[in-house]
Amino acid sequence: MTDTYIQAPVFNRFHHIAHAFGTAQDKPEDPQHKYHQISQAAGLGTWFICNVKQVHKSDVLHTKEASQYNEVEADAMVTSTAGLLLCIRTADCTPILLCDPKVPVVAAIHAGWRSAYSGIIANTIEQMEKLGAVRSRIIAAIGPTIRQNNYEVDSVFHKHFTECYDYSAAFFIHARPGHYFFDLPAFCSSQLRQFGLTEVHDTGFDTYSDQRFYSYRQLTALEKSALILTHISAIGIYSK
Repeated sequence: MTDTYIQAPVFNRFHHIAHAFGTAQDKPEDPQHKYHQISQAAGLGTWFICNVKQVHKSDVLHTKEASQYNEVEADAMVTSTAGLLLCIRTADCTPILLCDPKVPVVAAIHAGWRSAYSGIIANTIEQMEKLGAVRSRIIAAIGPTIRQNNYEVDSVFHKHFTECYDYSAAFFIHARPGHYFFDLPAFCSSQLRQFGLTEVHDTGFDTYSDQRFYSYRQLTALEKSALILTHISAIGIYSK
């Protein structure tokens, strides 16, 4: 781990795949600079940065060329085009980076509970398949995210989730009366495996308790603004 980013060892054996999960050691006052900082820190040079307007839904954007997508509403991106760095922003939600190194095809997912509930993971895998990816070859890495012992939800949330996904009951434990702790990254990992992925790596970092990361919930509890305090997670394909 460096001051500005961490990497998932599962991806490091592929020299044509670039990736990074950012930390809180960036420049929160300048969101655009954050993209370039993570690119430079990870040794990615002057790649073209692709980012979208994240809205906590399940839409996936296929990025084909160097063009700005700031006003496109989506919570995941996929590409088979080299030289494009897919960047998503999180601050407790679960960032997921994926690749099929053989094609190659890469993807970046912003998996908050709403987008995870709405099917963002399945939609992303399907979009990767349209570009030639094979599920059994797709590798996923889960980045820094809020962990179960710090993610308290109410009984309405619990009922909403378990009625839609009966197996999700395994990802809740009781907290105080009428409340539960929810394991969002474990739910995401389970979905990835249910959709045919066999290699899923979790970095294990907790954004709430680890001061090297931003946490929307923690900053809100401290009555501090968290509007622009986000991490950048990025993945791309090196040009040949």
